[in-house]
Amino acid sequence: MVKGFTESCFVRDSPDALVSFDSVRFIEFLVLVVVVGPITYRWVAWLYNWERDAKSWVDHFHDTAEGIGYSFVVFVLGNYAHTMSWWTVLGYFIGLFGWSLLGELSFMKVSLPTWRTWSMGAWIVHLLAVAIVVTLGVFHCLWAFQHQIFWPWYLWGLVVATSFIWVGASVSICERRYLIPRRVEKCNPIFRAQPIGLNSQPTVRSAVSVSSSSAWLPPHLLQDPVVAVPPPAAAPSVMDVTPPEWANNVAALQSELSLAEANQQLDPKLRNAPNVDPPDSEELSSDSSTASGSMARLRPVSSNGESQLTDHRPGGATSSLSSSAAPHRPRRQSPQTALARLWSAIDPLRNLTERRREDKARFSLEPSLRQTYCVHLHHWQIFYILAFFTRFPTTVSQICAGLVLGIFTHGGAAYGFDSLLEIDTVYDVSQMTEYAPDGSNITAVDYTYGDIQAA
Repeated sequence: MVKGFTESCFVRDSPDALVSFDSVRFIEFLVLVVVVGPITYRWVAWLYNWERDAKSWVDHFHDTAEGIGYSFVVFVLGNYAHTMSWWTVLGYFIGLFGWSLLGELSFMKVSLPTWRTWSMGAWIVHLLAVAIVVTLGVFHCLWAFQHQIFWPWYLWGLVVATSFIWVGASVSICERRYLIPRRVEKCNPIFRAQPIGLNSQPTVRSAVSVSSSSAWLPPHLLQDPVVAVPPPAAAPSVMDVTPPEWANNVAALQSELSLAEANQQLDPKLRNAPNVDPPDSEELSSDSSTASGSMARLRPVSSNGESQLTDHRPGGATSSLSSSAAPHRPRRQSPQTALARLWSAIDPLRNLTERRREDKARFSLEPSLRQTYCVHLHHWQIFYILAFFTRFPTTVSQICAGLVLGIFTHGGAAYGFDSLLEIDTVYDVSQMTEYAPDGSNITAVDYTYGDIQAA
């Protein structure tokens, strides 16, 4: 076994390396943070009924996969190939269960977004925790000075690590105040206002021709001109078919050619099963007699106007008799048509002009593009950032590394790795009013459910 293969990024004489990796040490780190820690916490929390979220096996799998990714990044950039020791393991379990016990205090069942409603006890505990973190942070800055890595690596690393919080807050504010209103204002409304009592059917602006049997159109297909769309009609089931309809089917079947006679008149190249020789006259006569003699099951006229008869023959053979002589096989496209479709998909001019406008109109009022977000900083995110800076080969730093890793594990094991930006609400477009080209007022629309509301 080549030793350099497993220690290619590990230099024993450089404990202050920015990037370090050791395969055996990483497996130990992974077992502690991803396997032993979460399983131990879930078992103890179940035993003492501690606060936690109910999780399915899918949730556990998802959290484990995310935990592996987080663990790899912090192990490589946090210098744990050099600093992980038994002191780290001890501090890990102290942080894991110590934070869990703090969370069981009645006045500590709070979160950062609700800081305005904290009790005095919650403020005291949080301020004491901040003081401890700041004190230990000062010691780590002094050790960084001693190892000559404080400037620029240590300080700029802290700025980059915490930038995810500030950038996330800026993005959520910009999305709420500027991007979503701009997106909504540029979108055309779907429904046009109708005087009450004059027309009970809503008019829909659509470029698609609508027939009497068409259902409601999706929002991304609704454009000019104005077309009246009737309400959808439910298709009748077999049990709802009346006897006259069955009689019509029988009469239609008797007046049309049988399946065998129709196949006899067709060109062999146009059969449903190509490359099959046409049957001889004896087979046709037998099939014709069998088909005409077996009236097993009928069904109503199909949607395309064809009468169909289902024939159950002896031996399990089943055929469908249709009034249309043409086969139901889809027509093969010509090479010119296929090339034209391909070119329309990759046409740069259309993609830059027409298709971009179509996509913009289609996606402008998607609910996912109208969601506003707020910053919810979780405790596991704070201590995960701190885990990158406890990188010194001293006993205090190794214990601190275990503490922050334990609190990080508590967040993932108890609640899951929640996002920094959480959904706050959906932008209200019910009050949005636009005007038609003739100057008439257009109704405001609830685009989530398609209900017409008065502007």
